[in-house]
Amino acid sequence: MSRMIRVLFPLVLGASASAQATPLADSVMKLEQAGLWDRASRFAQSSYATTTSPDEQCALLVRAADAMTHTGRLDPAGQQLDSFDRQCRAIASAARYASTVAALRRDVSLPPLPVTGLDFSGVDQFWRIADILTKDVEPTDAQWRSLFSSAGYRIAMRVVSTTKSDLEIALRPSKRALFDSLLSRMTHTDSSKLRHLAAAVTHRAELARYRDSVAGALPVQQAIVLASRFLPPHATDGEAPPLVAFALFAPDAYSVGQQALVIDLDHLYLGGGLTELLAHEFHHSYVARLSKGRFPASDDPSVALLRALASARNEGIADLIDKPHPFSVRPGSELEFYAKNYNEGYARTPQVIHSIDSALVVAADDSIKLRDVGRRVRQLLPAGGHFNGAYMAREIYETFGVDSLYPAESNLFAFWRTYAEAEAKRGNPPPYSPKAVALLGALERKYLIP
Repeated sequence: MSRMIRVLFPLVLGASASAQATPLADSVMKLEQAGLWDRASRFAQSSYATTTSPDEQCALLVRAADAMTHTGRLDPAGQQLDSFDRQCRAIASAARYASTVAALRRDVSLPPLPVTGLDFSGVDQFWRIADILTKDVEPTDAQWRSLFSSAGYRIAMRVVSTTKSDLEIALRPSKRALFDSLLSRMTHTDSSKLRHLAAAVTHRAELARYRDSVAGALPVQQAIVLASRFLPPHATDGEAPPLVAFALFAPDAYSVGQQALVIDLDHLYLGGGLTELLAHEFHHSYVARLSKGRFPASDDPSVALLRALASARNEGIADLIDKPHPFSVRPGSELEFYAKNYNEGYARTPQVIHSIDSALVVAADDSIKLRDVGRRVRQLLPAGGHFNGAYMAREIYETFGVDSLYPAESNLFAFWRTYAEAEAKRGNPPPYSPKAVALLGALERKYLIP
């Protein structure tokens, strides 16, 4: 990331944005000038969803791209620039940002990721950065770029918010007081990322040996067989497994669609269950290949709702692979707190579905409120929908058998519809009111590809 952009970009864009009366973008600029890149990125994205001014939206897209670039989120920054290209071609004020957008594009320009295979470059780059930070030295821009352009971090940072700031707080001795202060004020879930990064460097030798064992015997075929138990017949035939990349970013693992998944090496080392974890993430990748739906653009008012409903479907079915009920882990595991939340959230699912139904009725009565309802449903389905999606998937599976899940693999609306059928079969009250059913049906007709 160029130091010239780091120093001059906020001033150049600030002048342009102010000339077009873009107060939200100006507020983002002030956060950037204060070095609060994470907050600037989040504020730019949340502000974009609240404004209808094309000038403001274009300015916010560029501001978000700049802030993301400084935090190391290179691929998401590129997505912001892609949105700018699509949406701002006919906006007169957008011409003011042409040189800035071109400079940012050079910073976020990266080669395509491999489509399959195994990648540990994120782990290697983490140790290089950790060696520098633990000596209380600031890495160069080139060293940060090497970290964030590695396959593991490119994938991880599409999903999580681990940034330069997190790594510095977790690993620099001079940041220890801030580290302790944050842990004392944050919830266990919010602080897990910092604790995880700080702990990883304390057993580097063990992680190095574990990395070698994984690289020598990654159970890809076994994981595909396990994932296929909850996929339609032949769904994995002739399909290469996605890229499996490793890094150190948070106690978790993520799939980013058909192409790739990323696993935190220390999370895997401490938690075990490599085959099951791979199968869970492979399941996501194969479902993405089967999907017949399309997600609307980011400015569509229904996008948050559809993503929340799809995430509960994705995680719920995949959890049948690796999370029995009740979910349990060994005492003292870093996942012990998560397991407690998982089981409690799972048990609350009927009440959660009732609350979701109430929210859907609000949107059915007033489509203007669809965006707010989407945010509400996302809040009602914490942890990406794992807890409640697993309850729904298990109800379907135990009521009708595994083949009843197949339609849901390609149609997220079928998941929610089949859950209602399972509840009826069990003699339980209908989980959705007629207005909610009508709204889901309308969304299905609009967004399902025939």
